[in-house]
Amino acid sequence: MRNVANKNIPWEVHAMAVSAARADLRPAAIDWDGLDALKYEDEREAARRIDALVGLDAAARAGVGKAAVGLVEHARRARRSAGLMESFLQEFGLSNKEGLALMCLAEALLRVPDAKTADALIAEKLGSGAWAEH
Repeated sequence: MRNVANKNIPWEVHAMAVSAARADLRPAAIDWDGLDALKYEDEREAARRIDALVGLDAAARAGVGKAAVGLVEHARRARRSAGLMESFLQEFGLSNKEGLALMCLAEALLRVPDAKTADALIAEKLGSGAWAEH
């Protein structure tokens, strides 16, 4: 494992990323018509075609497979919990009465002329929900 920007990344993944970053992989021009013709190609056929173009030997193929598995395992371990906003939106989405009340409240507060009206609006919207269930 290699510590890159305070993240433990398998060295194979790091080496592949550095190698790709150093190579000039940008084509001079993009053949948009050619890309369009291939966008509905069968995924298995496309993988076989690309595999034949790359021409990796068994050892290189095993290394790529190992790096791919390492990436997936690292991503699964690094999965973080949802942030505050994501948790809030999941709890009070537009699929329940309280979520709709909060959305209406947020929109209405943008148009409220004074604090007294804002307080009355908040009391009205928040008084109608089953907030203890959340």
